Amino acid sequence: MQEYCFHGNQEAIAKYGNPPAHNTLHQEIVTLRQTLKTAARHGWLDCLPDLSAPSAHPPKSLIAPEATRKRGQEPKPERHQWGAEQLHDYLLFVVNSGLRPDEAWQLEFRDITIVLKLNDSVPSQTF
Repeated sequence: MQEYCFHGNQEAIAKYGNPPAHNTLHQEIVTLRQTLKTAARHGWLDCLPDLSAPSAHPPKSLIAPEATRKRGQEPKPERHQWGAEQLHDYLLFVVNSGLRPDEAWQLEFRDITIVLKLNDSVPSQTF
């Protein structure tokens, strides 16, 4: 798969002067994966090859909190600092709670109970 992507990049650069868009490569990989699954289903292949690419970038759930933390600490312009800090807190809450964005937007303070649990030997405290 890596060789295929590399070959596609080289051909596109030679022909158009720049590499293909990420979405174009993704669509080609999806098409290839579906074709191979069909071949396996019909018995033309014994097993499916692994088409997963090694991850070169950390997942978005690791990138976004760092970006919002930096924006909250160094807002541009400074009058947006409070809003930037609130956005960072909201993002951390949504990512760590597992709520969908629409569910998080509908929450009110009365819907939340904060439970602090320091370790197993100390009982939980509810606020």
